[in-house]
Amino acid sequence: MQNTSAWLQKYDLPVPRYTSYPAAPHFTSEFGPDAFSGELARIEERSPLSLYVHVPFCRSLCWYCGCNMKVANNTATMMAYAAAVQREIELAATHIAARHKVESIHFGGGTPTWGPRAGREAVTRAIRTQFDVAPDAEFSVEADPRTLDGEIADELAALGVNRVSIGVQDFDTPVQEAINRIQPFSVVERGVKELRRAGLRDLNIDLIYGLPLQTPETVARTIELAIGLAPQRIALFGYAHVPWMKKHQKLVERLPLPDAAQRLALFTAAQDTLTAHGFVQIGIDHFAAPDDKMARAAAEGTLNRNFQGYTTDTSPALLGFGASAISALSTSYAQNDPGIDSYMDAVGNGRLATVRGRHLTGEDVRRREIIMNLMCNARCTVGSDLAAQAAPALAPLLADGLCRWENGQDLAMTDEGKPWVRVVAACFDSYHAPGAARHARAV
Repeated sequence: MQNTSAWLQKYDLPVPRYTSYPAAPHFTSEFGPDAFSGELARIEERSPLSLYVHVPFCRSLCWYCGCNMKVANNTATMMAYAAAVQREIELAATHIAARHKVESIHFGGGTPTWGPRAGREAVTRAIRTQFDVAPDAEFSVEADPRTLDGEIADELAALGVNRVSIGVQDFDTPVQEAINRIQPFSVVERGVKELRRAGLRDLNIDLIYGLPLQTPETVARTIELAIGLAPQRIALFGYAHVPWMKKHQKLVERLPLPDAAQRLALFTAAQDTLTAHGFVQIGIDHFAAPDDKMARAAAEGTLNRNFQGYTTDTSPALLGFGASAISALSTSYAQNDPGIDSYMDAVGNGRLATVRGRHLTGEDVRRREIIMNLMCNARCTVGSDLAAQAAPALAPLLADGLCRWENGQDLAMTDEGKPWVRVVAACFDSYHAPGAARHARAV
């Protein structure tokens, strides 16, 4: 078996994160509003839905951020955007043949908890007016602890939110200064206490490794502090440095970024700390308490993956609302205009805001199943034809012990190879050409 250093040299490659297949860079502008309306009309009558709402506004700019966001403090602007999202929800509903049950709602951003309460209430009301939200639906919201107070906690509880994802990234002060996100532990702790006082018990904490000035020791300390807040889940995302897409990330380069070996050491320190505290690793970047439903889904093989990462949601259709939001149906993807003003213009004029997407072929669906099984379960069943096509790309990975064949057609990641699962998944990606699209690196 080769050592880790050799693997990093060979396999720390730019590859998709596989929150979809094909990956978003392969969506096409030929798929527009008419195509999406047709896909909405074909949603099966009794099919449950999952909804995503993108709220792009933030109080300030975090230099590491790779999201579609805008710094905004103007209430009128944020309310106008909320009205546009309401209108889009109503438009989408007119294209769907029947009233559907919703099993999952997620507000992401940006900072969904930033801005006027009336906007969040209006969007939530539109969802409940157009769809039947299941009594046990998961309603999750991302929150910035710097703007999370008792009033917002009470508001979220009144809206029906039952899970909150708190963006922490790192608790080390020099690291926070390096990425322009200053939030002492006391600020986060206070926000968590307010959520729990309001009855919001299910908590995710989002962390990032691969930032300037992080060391295995500081990352382990951040993990210890995060665990002390008693979350059910911790997401540990690798920092994606993509300044060709997000120019403000150049500001992060004022200090050296960790190289591949250092990034792996940071992840390993976090992983060891989490597992020592009993957390179960879920896929490539999530950890859950053993009694959490995400840990159970992973054990039962029902874990899923979408544009928000790993999820227990099993709805066959995800509808995305807001600027840049992506919808994922059984045989298609559709992405909204990422421009806030142009998105608002489209829906304001009674049009779906779709600007790109893709119809999936039967071959796409087959390959998606293989890739998502690898990403969620670290194993998959591969037909002989696709195994033969992937053989040249898989050969060195098999030889180095990152994965292995079992029972002829079952491909499984080894424990040592799991950090490179995206590289193995890319062997089944008929669209991915090394160097043709710019992605975050594998580790």
